[in-house]
Amino acid sequence: MQPKIVSGKLARRLSERLDDGDLPEVTLRDLAKKLGVSYEYVRRVVRGEALPASPRLKKIATELGLDQAELESLAEQDRVQKKFPGIVPQPEKLPADMNLMRQLWDDLGKAEREDLIFIADRWAKRRRMTKSKKMGTK
Repeated sequence: MQPKIVSGKLARRLSERLDDGDLPEVTLRDLAKKLGVSYEYVRRVVRGEALPASPRLKKIATELGLDQAELESLAEQDRVQKKFPGIVPQPEKLPADMNLMRQLWDDLGKAEREDLIFIADRWAKRRRMTKSKKMGTK
């Protein structure tokens, strides 16, 4: 059996998720059947030989319990890299605590993610209201 060759950020993320052991045993054939595509297509996506369009990425994210926005971002980075292979992408500059949030995000279930988004949204709204009140009193 040949070793699995994976190229591209999206392919690496999908491979990690399929191999991480958190999911019940999901084979590429199972995933292909759920997505309504061929096994060969799914194999090519997971190896980085094909980049799915947004609607299919949404289905993949749903089936694997991943964040669709993250997969979209990774796929876009891969598209740019394929189109302009000599360009080295600039690393994303995120605060250290955001990197921690990214690492934790995949460990959360859908309901927990929704709760976290709801709480963060409330905090942001409260902060904006407080700022606008302070600006109005000056």
